[in-house]
Amino acid sequence: MSESKNKVYYGEYTLKHWVEMMLNGQIVLPEYQRSFVWSQEQVENLIDTIEEERFVPPVTIGLYEKNGEKINYIIDGQQRLTSILLAYFGCFPNIKKIKHKNENIYAEDSSINSDEILDWTFSNLFQERNENGKIEFAPKNEDEIKNSLSKEFYEPLENLPFVESGRKEFFENHFLGFCYLIPAKENQDEYFPNVFREINVGGKNLSLLESRESLYFLKTGFKEFFDPPIAKNIFVARKNNRIDFVRYLAFLFSYEKDKNLNSVQKIRYSKDKENFYEKFIVHSMGENPEKNSFFIKYEEKYKTNITKKLKDVLESLLPQKLNSIIEADLYLFGMIYFTVLRGEEIDLDRKLDLETSIENKIAEINGNIKHKNNRSDIEYVSERLKASVEIYGGFLK
Repeated sequence: MSESKNKVYYGEYTLKHWVEMMLNGQIVLPEYQRSFVWSQEQVENLIDTIEEERFVPPVTIGLYEKNGEKINYIIDGQQRLTSILLAYFGCFPNIKKIKHKNENIYAEDSSINSDEILDWTFSNLFQERNENGKIEFAPKNEDEIKNSLSKEFYEPLENLPFVESGRKEFFENHFLGFCYLIPAKENQDEYFPNVFREINVGGKNLSLLESRESLYFLKTGFKEFFDPPIAKNIFVARKNNRIDFVRYLAFLFSYEKDKNLNSVQKIRYSKDKENFYEKFIVHSMGENPEKNSFFIKYEEKYKTNITKKLKDVLESLLPQKLNSIIEADLYLFGMIYFTVLRGEEIDLDRKLDLETSIENKIAEINGNIKHKNNRSDIEYVSERLKASVEIYGGFLK
């Protein structure tokens, strides 16, 4: 088989071997993998299924080469492997003690009541700080893992089909299959995130943000552009609804193309929002460029402007609470447009006048019932974008 082809191999390992590979760092989670979301009951059901020799979907592992180092990434099967590891040690993360991870982004056209997700994966068991304070992977043996499972943060798994005395035999005599992917070197950066997305497409348990985040790793250095740390503490309507920063970038990169959002309407944004955002992400990375692109070309200076210019303006100007997407759009569209895309500085010495102009526009739009009730329609998003840009345009240095 030609070296330029993607290769796929199949097989199975004992559950004990899977545990050993996790302990030794022979298989690891890529950054775009989600948190562990299964319940105790799901863990117990998986072990029952294996014990009864019913079918369990195989795990997908991918070989990735980076700087001469070969890494086996878990592409699909994290929940299964984590469950096997937890069952092996007979414990489960205490959901009342371990920090929750807010992965919800605000959707302007719906009311989202997503469950909180633990900020935990099995990788947490192998993380230690080095002498420089940086968190690194540290392989551990069974005794070291057992000693790290404090009663405060982990509770026992009690409904398993084996007792402690039979644990070794169970894990040595039961198997889980695998699919091993070896992509051609020239396309491995895009191969694995795309496989992850293809496996999970249509899955109800995979959030839009989790699905989209896998694209951020098509090329290195883009994650903090699409999801900068400064945007993670900006919430709309409720504390657990943080703004979707990609949404603002996608609209503004399209607006800057021809100073309107007509091109967005052509892809029926109202029915296919996520497709629009994904087109923007892929376009920004220079992947699959289209002759008639909806967006201006990405430049490295935009990421620099987010870190420097936008950070200062956000900290100085943005209200602590944004009550609606209308309010968020009026404050953020113009701010991001001039600081990030245009690289200009907003005159914060006139902050009070700027705030008054924005609040007056918010009040005007809130008084328009049709706009308020159809706020996610592209014509109204466009109206807010243009109004915000116009307002900020009068407060530049």
